[in-house]
Amino acid sequence: MEGNLKAVFNSSPLINLSKIDCLYILKELFETIAIPKAVCTELIVEGRNKKGAEKILQLVEEGFIIVLEVSNSLLVTALNRELDLGESEAIALALESHAKLVVIDEKEARQYAEMFNIKKAGVIGLLIQAKNKGLIKCLKPYLDSIIAEGFWINKQLYQQILKEENEL
Repeated sequence: MEGNLKAVFNSSPLINLSKIDCLYILKELFETIAIPKAVCTELIVEGRNKKGAEKILQLVEEGFIIVLEVSNSLLVTALNRELDLGESEAIALALESHAKLVVIDEKEARQYAEMFNIKKAGVIGLLIQAKNKGLIKCLKPYLDSIIAEGFWINKQLYQQILKEENEL
């Protein structure tokens, strides 16, 4: 299983999709997804009383989200000097499992994924993919919803994305 992973997720894309009731798009985009233990702890243990946590737990219980242990603790320790533990484990797990994609939003973590030649996406990329597959009609309401829930996006990038998606 681990050698055939399609996507490893960090917590923030799952949290943001959960907050806007869009976790369903993941089942349309992926057969299964993986998260490292640190991300599971952040989402389900530490985040158990936060909005959307119960929906994420349900996906774990259903087996759609698979929780995996990272074996390369040295890499995690090295990455954890610059990144948080969940980001560090997500990148390490993506590397050691040869995942096709790491789904991570934070700029610094995305830069590290790039350094390791790991294909990356974030919550915005997933929403664009969902629109392109006809799972959602327009991107703007979803972007506005995650922004209202606390997701930060540069105003120029926001405008550029909407222009590229013919929504301006």
